[in-house]
Amino acid sequence: MSTIMNRCEVDINPRAIKNYIEKRVSQTSESMGLKRTHGQFLKTIYDNEGLSLKELSNEMYVDKSLTTRVIKSLIDNGFVINMNNESREYRLYLTDKGNDAVSKIEKIVNDAWDELLSELTDDEMETLTRIHMKINEKLKSDIEAHR
Repeated sequence: MSTIMNRCEVDINPRAIKNYIEKRVSQTSESMGLKRTHGQFLKTIYDNEGLSLKELSNEMYVDKSLTTRVIKSLIDNGFVINMNNESREYRLYLTDKGNDAVSKIEKIVNDAWDELLSELTDDEMETLTRIHMKINEKLKSDIEAHR
């Protein structure tokens, strides 16, 4: 069997997975005053405190103008603070409100993943994890090469 045929047989729709998880997160996010995609920005800041806008954009694989708009909203709503004294430069940190939001969103995301992966055996999970790590390594190296 050809490689192309194998890829077609195991076609995974990343957008469907993303939408499934975002749908699970959206109700909680909205109740906290967040748009459904803001949780990803909060989690990235949580994992990398002190990021600049450019670093956050690179880490999220989005353009800087989107990052600027989202961060302005998150700062205005008390989820994020800029700890840099210079107004044009950012060093982003979560507030207590931001940390609380990340905790709530992480639980929902983890529960959604547990549900999605519940039918996999331990061996299948190990294989999936190895494949996922290889794909992420490839993505990171390609992105770094094009910066």
